[in-house]
Amino acid sequence: MKKTAFTLVELLVVIAIIGILVAILVPTVGSGIEKSRKMKCLGQLRQISIAAQSQFDDTKRWMPYREEAGYYGQACYNLMKYLGDDPSVFQCPSQRHPVENAEMLIKDYDDTQKDTGVYTTYEINGWLCSCGDPGREETPKSKIFDYSQAAIAYDFPYDPSAQYRAHRGGVNVAYLDGHAGWLPDEEMYIDGGNSESNFYCKGHTVW
Repeated sequence: MKKTAFTLVELLVVIAIIGILVAILVPTVGSGIEKSRKMKCLGQLRQISIAAQSQFDDTKRWMPYREEAGYYGQACYNLMKYLGDDPSVFQCPSQRHPVENAEMLIKDYDDTQKDTGVYTTYEINGWLCSCGDPGREETPKSKIFDYSQAAIAYDFPYDPSAQYRAHRGGVNVAYLDGHAGWLPDEEMYIDGGNSESNFYCKGHTVW
């Protein structure tokens, strides 16, 4: 039997078919990978939620937060002992870009020797945790009326208009009752003010 070779036209057809299959499969594979990362992120935030619960229980009345208002990297560091001292729990696997204003996990704000060199891509909710008496960056349990709505941590940057968001269409959020869930952009109601409609103001009394 005489062996026939591919003609140029046949070869081009095969290449075109392969190109079409690749174009179809790549987005599907990419979507699957992102879904996996999103679920891992959700699991990490669930761990942070449980750690916050443990910290809350240990202090009986107050939720310890930070010595300096605005430095949630210290709050993350303070939660690490409940997370097996693993700082990677604070890094969203979907966040592939440097996040402007991200915080480093530190033991003390004024002690650079205690820097971990690890930046968190999650933010601790300052509307919940930075409330308290002057000089006390703590929130008493009595100010929290719905643990299932009180967000303790979430993907940062969370603003839909921000560049380099970890996930498209919303953020993963950890709540004080020990669960974490997906919050679509349309349910976040970001308006920059002290409003009960904002996800970070829900479930607790804002001081």
